[in-house]
Amino acid sequence: MPRLPTIHEPVLRDLAQELRFAPRQALLRHIERAEQLAGVLESDQIYPREWIVFRVTGFRPHDTSGQMPRGRDILSSLSAFVECLCETATLGESEVPHGSLGPEQMCQLWGMSRATLDRARRRGLVARRVVGERGTRTLIFTPQACAAFAQREKPGPRPTAHRMSPTERKAMIRRAGQYHARLGLSLNQVAARLAPRFNFSHEGVRRLLQRECAEIFGQAGPPSAREQEFAFRALRRGIEPGLIAQRLGRPRTAIVRAANQHRARALAQWNLDGPMSAQFEREDADQIFMPRDRSDTVAVPLIPIDLPRFIEACRASVTLERAAEHAQAAGMHFLRWRARRLIGKLAAMSNAQAGKIDEAETMLREVSQIKSVLAASQLGLLLATAERRVEGPIQTLPEKKIQCLVDAMFVALCGAIDGFDPFHGGRLAARTGMLMDREAAAYLRAQHPGKAIEGRARRTLIARDTDSIGSRLVDPWQAMLEADPRVAVEAVNGTFDGAQILCRRFGLGGQRPRTLAQIAVQLGTPVMHAARLERSAVRLALSKARSRIR
Repeated sequence: MPRLPTIHEPVLRDLAQELRFAPRQALLRHIERAEQLAGVLESDQIYPREWIVFRVTGFRPHDTSGQMPRGRDILSSLSAFVECLCETATLGESEVPHGSLGPEQMCQLWGMSRATLDRARRRGLVARRVVGERGTRTLIFTPQACAAFAQREKPGPRPTAHRMSPTERKAMIRRAGQYHARLGLSLNQVAARLAPRFNFSHEGVRRLLQRECAEIFGQAGPPSAREQEFAFRALRRGIEPGLIAQRLGRPRTAIVRAANQHRARALAQWNLDGPMSAQFEREDADQIFMPRDRSDTVAVPLIPIDLPRFIEACRASVTLERAAEHAQAAGMHFLRWRARRLIGKLAAMSNAQAGKIDEAETMLREVSQIKSVLAASQLGLLLATAERRVEGPIQTLPEKKIQCLVDAMFVALCGAIDGFDPFHGGRLAARTGMLMDREAAAYLRAQHPGKAIEGRARRTLIARDTDSIGSRLVDPWQAMLEADPRVAVEAVNGTFDGAQILCRRFGLGGQRPRTLAQIAVQLGTPVMHAARLERSAVRLALSKARSRIR
């Protein structure tokens, strides 16, 4: 009797729990629809939870959890999900379609072992779990499930391959040098000649020559992840791509492409799940959540990093009105949803476009602006919660413990804002207050700082002398997407050429962030020239920051 597999994908796991008490006829329909789902999923595509539930059950859920798993994650648990439904419905052998095959027949058909067949089930080969005459459970594979998997994976016996021996490797490298010197053949032409002679694939030989014969052909291999990050950091500091190309010995276009690859990879790593609304799909959603007639300026409050100034900001915090709070949160979740969809499309591209990457990054910058407004409105609640847990003024604690406590509570505050659902009523303070209180209680239990004593002297927290306009980070992507703090200081306070470009680009000085294409339109210049102006402004700002007498 095969063991009932575990459903690892959260959406399918929750759906299986909800369908435990569904009628048997409904379960049979769900099994058919879930099996059909394997034929339409794409591994790199992102699918909303609402779409998955609708394809399986035929009903649209009212709640919007914001979960958007990838196709490969759904496929990895789809067979386990169907087997779980079959177990709940106690599916019999007579209820499977004609032509279905058992595990032994499948292994014989595709020339694979049972272990390989089990791995195929974790890659999207859907099996049904049926009950035999004696109550034993067996797996059955329907023709529809086999056809869907065969179209995507092309299973069957693989051709026997042999590893490249050191002798063969040396012979190919020697001949590659001779072909290039005598016949003037390129790397790809040499690989095409050597592949059939040594009985290796053309791609395998080409990669070997890229690694071992780069000096012979004057070609470098693809940029490594470290080189991609180096190119991105250098461009972020305003260094021209030509100078970076000389440093790495690569073409200028390869430098720009490497930086874009690093940016696209970073975008795919950030979690943008959150509450959703059905109105996000409307054609006029921009006018509903982000109206075009809004002002180009926005009052983004400063959330100080320095502890004394942070305590002052907490005491001066003003809570937003209910309508304004919900409008800000809805706009933030709409931008996160749009950015998530755009990033999902970028992940499916072999060569992501710089304009699309810039658009997604600009959305995330604006998300952080809105989130800072919401976080600043809850700072008073943060301080009140901390002092209620301490049972007295927070200054009665050692300064280091105050810093750790407010840092932990601020992280909880940011997480609470991400999960706040403005589409179902309620106030933000209800969610943030609960999570911050829980975090404060956990920290105080672990640290045992003691309670405040009436009449105990309070510490005077002295603010450090600094001209930094840096604010606390509310999102993980800000460290990468926001301007360098030194650049931000000079752009806001300076009058040099390009300061306004930097303020518009990164949303400094109360302005909304803009894409490079939008700045190019405002300046009436091509996008490439706008990029050069931005790099020039960054270099000038860093130069002024380094030369300042402190």
